[in-house]
Amino acid sequence: MTTVPKGRASERLDSWGVGTRLGIIIPAEDVGQESELQFLATPEVRIHTARVQTPERTASQRPGDIARAFVTPPRLDDAVASLAQASVDAIACAFTSSAYVLRAEGEDAVLDRVSPRTAGIPLVTSSVAVRLALEELGVQRVSILHPPWFDVTLDELGAAYFDAAGFEVASHGRFTGAPEPRRIDASDLIDYVEGVVSAHSPDAVVLAGNEFAVTRLIPALQQMLGVHVVTSNQALYQWLMQAAAGNPPPSVTTAPQK
Repeated sequence: MTTVPKGRASERLDSWGVGTRLGIIIPAEDVGQESELQFLATPEVRIHTARVQTPERTASQRPGDIARAFVTPPRLDDAVASLAQASVDAIACAFTSSAYVLRAEGEDAVLDRVSPRTAGIPLVTSSVAVRLALEELGVQRVSILHPPWFDVTLDELGAAYFDAAGFEVASHGRFTGAPEPRRIDASDLIDYVEGVVSAHSPDAVVLAGNEFAVTRLIPALQQMLGVHVVTSNQALYQWLMQAAAGNPPPSVTTAPQK
């Protein structure tokens, strides 16, 4: 039988000893969301994940095919229900590109569709959480930076998403310094973001994409650049914690008419 070393028992928490349980729904092949949220979480918080099986990625797929598959019934609906049965405190759909492909109206329709499966547990998507974070910061002019595995079409859809939400998109683009999440070089990304801020003078930089595991760089970027920096996972975690604490989740304000 395994024994806990003396002096360590009080430092270890089993799954029943945590104070807050957060549920996230991600594509089956992703891992960045879990690692980012657990990085942000304090010891009394646990992250519980439901995975949605999507078609294997192929060269013949059109932009957004995987994102559409993620939200197609019953995949997402069943994942929401499974986390609700686990009695988590709040649930998040952590797949940014699905909101881009669906646009805000389609995103709202998906949330309306799956809401009966939540058992009353608060539910949000990554992009809605980012919008709320930007509104809370009071920023208007934003630069959107996507990871290299977002193609040009998804990057443009992302810019259109935030523009339709009422933000002034000062710039948007893809950081092309790494081909996959695990190979992002921190110094290269910091240099790239510094160039974006210098060229476009945004109020905030949004590092969008849940597999874009760069939340750890926020303090350094904000200190160096003097602007707000928001990542998809950071915004998601903040919303989840607020909802789990029993505060009514805020609603997204209506975008001004253009």
